[in-house]
Amino acid sequence: AAPTEAPERLAAAFAGRPLTPGLAAVHGVVVTRDRKLVLMRRAADVLYRPSHWAATFEEQMVADDLEESDALALATLRGVHEELGVPRRLARTTFLSALVELETLNVAFLSRVDIAFESRELLALARSAPDARDADRIDFVAAEPAALRALAASGGGTQHAPLHPTSALRLELLARQLELARP
Repeated sequence: AAPTEAPERLAAAFAGRPLTPGLAAVHGVVVTRDRKLVLMRRAADVLYRPSHWAATFEEQMVADDLEESDALALATLRGVHEELGVPRRLARTTFLSALVELETLNVAFLSRVDIAFESRELLALARSAPDARDADRIDFVAAEPAALRALAASGGGTQHAPLHPTSALRLELLARQLELARP
């Protein structure tokens, strides 16, 4: 936010009308069984970054998440279910990094989420997700370091622009994790 907008955003948040995400969130980069990264275009009517393509889903942490021993995994699994309809038992999380979104000062915890569905299966499943209307389109790219870096460098290219501002960092972190996981 521009410095002149900050007081307005703070006043709106304290009045119960936040213009940005909450103070702590989990972000999940979702990789399908057929090794595709899920891209989601945020709906035109969402509060933050409408119509931007995101390399992750974002889920605000809630008090119930903190009652478990692994609050990050719980919040991430809740998010993949709410956003894409994936049952929690059919997803596995791997923590990648913590980051701060400078524009919003939002603390976020990034995890890779491996799901037990292929990309074509996920498209059907996502239609019935509890928060299905948060994304108006879902697409896939190869979950390969070179493809992820090319997508980030191009800002989404012709098919996935505009790219959410923090997606480039998320794509790079996933690319590094994929490289480290290679035998």
